[in-house]
Amino acid sequence: MLADPRCPGNILVFLTGMGEIMQLKQGLDREISPGEAAVLPLAADLGLRDQQRVFEKEDIRKIILSTNVAETSLTIPGVTGVIDPGLAKIPAHAPWSGMPTLEIKRISRASAIQRAGRAGRTRGGIVYRLYSKAEFVNRDKFTPPDIRRIDISHAVLEVMNLGYDADLMPWFEPPEEQ
Repeated sequence: MLADPRCPGNILVFLTGMGEIMQLKQGLDREISPGEAAVLPLAADLGLRDQQRVFEKEDIRKIILSTNVAETSLTIPGVTGVIDPGLAKIPAHAPWSGMPTLEIKRISRASAIQRAGRAGRTRGGIVYRLYSKAEFVNRDKFTPPDIRRIDISHAVLEVMNLGYDADLMPWFEPPEEQ
């Protein structure tokens, strides 16, 4: 993408977590000369200074390695290219342990479209999806809501502890019967 004339600006790469970000950063730091591009991580658990560097104006192109925090919550200036492997860590429930977990899952079509839009926020851009058009078409239209994926028993117990009848709870979207 660095050599693609349709991408004259910064590049945003979506990855599933810090381990994957740091592994790719190490590889890119070995392959890309210091004057060609700066490789910058972006994730919620990075320090403020490291996060702010992504937004600062620099004389060098940036390759920003990010979790899905960059999917909807912010606009990174100068991004004209997005690389999307089509995966994200999604909150889920592990019934074998009873604990919440994060699972690496395929993103929905809506998320893929949102990610692609990161390349066109300030001017035209391109996206490289690392999966086929057929795979895109066969993905869920939207990410299932948390109430369909995670254990809500703690929330129900809190409601009951406050003196409310959980069976009469006016859910915006009711949980499944089980």
